[in-house]
Amino acid sequence: MFLYFLQKKGWLRNDKHFVDSIPGYEQLSNIYYNGLNTGKLDGIPFLNGSLFDREDYLSDEKEAEISGILNE
Repeated sequence: MFLYFLQKKGWLRNDKHFVDSIPGYEQLSNIYYNGLNTGKLDGIPFLNGSLFDREDYLSDEKEAEISGILNE
């Protein structure tokens, strides 16, 4: 829902279909952690405030497992 709000405002590369073009969890994760959290992705706003910081409680293995489920 949050990305749809940003999309409607035109803040995601000014693409009104940006969210629909996200192919999977890994790309979605990249948008949150490397875009919204750091401002390192072109056309993605930097929203600071540690809202999208990665948490240490989720191991790489568990994240890979979740990613696999979400991409099915």
